[in-house]
Amino acid sequence: MSRVRIPFPAHRETIRVSADVAQMVVERRAHVAWTLGFRPEVLNLELCGHDR
Repeated sequence: MSRVRIPFPAHRETIRVSADVAQMVVERRAHVAWTLGFRPEVLNLELCGHDR
């Protein structure tokens, strides 16, 4: 399982999902954030290492 941390100004959430789903989540959040006027680097999206 991979851990995706998606920091937002108001809160943080950690989602445990498979790597491919994690990537989709990151891409979707980045796309939504871009639409809302945030740059992905501002959101500091990061895909953490694998857990066993």
